[in-house]
Amino acid sequence: MQAFSQAKNMITGEQNLKLLLESELNQVAVIAEKISDRFAVTYTGIDTSLAPSLDKKNSIAFAYEKLINGKFGHSGTLSVSGMLTRVLKNVSVKICGYSGLMLPVCEDVGLATRANEQTYDITNLLLYSAVCGCGLDTVPIPGDITIEKIAALLIDMATLAIKLDKPLSARLFPIPNKKAGEMTTFNSPYLVDCKIFTFD
Repeated sequence: MQAFSQAKNMITGEQNLKLLLESELNQVAVIAEKISDRFAVTYTGIDTSLAPSLDKKNSIAFAYEKLINGKFGHSGTLSVSGMLTRVLKNVSVKICGYSGLMLPVCEDVGLATRANEQTYDITNLLLYSAVCGCGLDTVPIPGDITIEKIAALLIDMATLAIKLDKPLSARLFPIPNKKAGEMTTFNSPYLVDCKIFTFD
């Protein structure tokens, strides 16, 4: 949010984000190297993945909207997703783990808000996973969904994964006794309620 709020366009946003991440992560790396030397523990790097946010001020979706002329899910969302992935994979620190962009619908207040407004859908999430992401993450779906519909979605995702030679996963949340368009009622401080996705 900080990097994009100060940017006039996507090029500046990318430069700002890379500089800010490198500044913060290099400080962590110095500490990690000292710990590694002192305790003879191997330091393999930092996972640069962006964490989702339950805080509106730090939502990944609202950060996107600083760069695109519209809401998350509108034109420009795909290109920001690709740019974020590029930055996370190319910061000047030793990286490890996933080090990428995740878009967990029910773990980020902005993503949940835009899901409620239907500015994006499951097909959009699959599209974004082509340039970033881990697939479909914390997506609420109707409790009465058929096995065949879930299988069709997973086959679409597997097709993307095979074609792009990248691992993708699905963390789908079938919500018992709820239909598309109804609100979830999670009892967790780590999940944001949102409307259950329409599933065609």
